[in-house]
Amino acid sequence: MNKFYFLFIFFFIMSHCSEKITYADVAPQLEIIVKTETGQLVSRAQVSLFETEDDWINKTNIVQSGETDGQGCILFSDLDEIKYYFLAVKNSMTNRNEVSETNEVLKVNVKAIVETTIK
Repeated sequence: MNKFYFLFIFFFIMSHCSEKITYADVAPQLEIIVKTETGQLVSRAQVSLFETEDDWINKTNIVQSGETDGQGCILFSDLDEIKYYFLAVKNSMTNRNEVSETNEVLKVNVKAIVETTIK
């Protein structure tokens, strides 16, 4: 009788604990770390994202922009699954000396991290 009662309770509990858990996808994220040539982290640098190299060159059609924090980092969220170009500026320093882009297409549920140097 005790075994039957135990099995009944066990299956009753298991049947009520089997709710389906669903997970929502998170749009791609991009963290950009801005440094100087000497490796110093740059706070309060203005960073802008662009979808195309032409937009980056012409500084048009900015997707998102913001300012780096005290550790030289900025996080962009809710992005599309594409490659991005980015421009970092602080006073007269910029990363314009070379094309700055993500290495590959950003992916859902992934935070890409990129470093850039301003001169």
